[in-house]
Amino acid sequence: MSKKRFLIIDGFSLLFRAFYSFPPSLTLPDNTPINAAFGFITLAFKAIDQLDPDYLCICFDRPEPTFRKDLFPAYKAQRPPPPDEFKQQVPILYSMLQEMGLPYIDLAGYEADDLIGTLATITHQDDIHCYLLTNDQDCFQLVNETVSVSMSQKGMSGLMEYTPDKVYEKLGVMPNQVIDYKALRGDSSDNIPGVKGIGEKTATSLLTNYGSLDAIYTNLDYISSKGVRTKLKTDKEKAYLSQKLATIVCDVPIKKSVDDFRYYPNWLQILSTFKTYQ
Repeated sequence: MSKKRFLIIDGFSLLFRAFYSFPPSLTLPDNTPINAAFGFITLAFKAIDQLDPDYLCICFDRPEPTFRKDLFPAYKAQRPPPPDEFKQQVPILYSMLQEMGLPYIDLAGYEADDLIGTLATITHQDDIHCYLLTNDQDCFQLVNETVSVSMSQKGMSGLMEYTPDKVYEKLGVMPNQVIDYKALRGDSSDNIPGVKGIGEKTATSLLTNYGSLDAIYTNLDYISSKGVRTKLKTDKEKAYLSQKLATIVCDVPIKKSVDDFRYYPNWLQILSTFKTYQ
């Protein structure tokens, strides 16, 4: 018996990709930009066509601070605000999704990644394979035998599916080591500090040799490089803070069941929405 398919879309990851991929000349009759919203729908249906899901959900961030901001006020602080032309299109996209009957969720205090992780976790026992449509490598930590990341690749028309082996090929660590990999080397895109002076190669080598952040610190005195030992000792607190910041929460209180995300496309309604925004 083949598994059912659940396509979970990282909303703002796809919307930003659409904003920078589709021409800004795409506007409504009143000159309101529509390239991001139109591009989002185009890319979403392209993924739907490729993956043929039985279930569908689009997960969005919310503007309220999350628990990560409480832990570390500088979390994502370096990111500039999105352009006005982008922000104008967010409510337009929400209206389009509602009109098309495409389910989406958000929850104050959590990021889209946390919603994605929770949905992927609650479907684990239901003979469902989850495909996470995102360009955010944070989601690599969720990959297992029933969860894969579907990511666009430059110059490729289709999606690259990241299984556990593919994650290892990409990063040099397994999915269950991705959190500790980020704890060691940090993540400039999210302003996660990591251990100063520890880069990709050293982080990969440490995790290959010791397996986890806890094991690295348990065996600190056995690490041959004095410089690496010193860096780890100096920034131990930052390493464990970074581990918390990088960990996707998989038990968000989502008050919906899997069946709420059954994908039954109403093509007449979808066509009508396209005509409204053409």
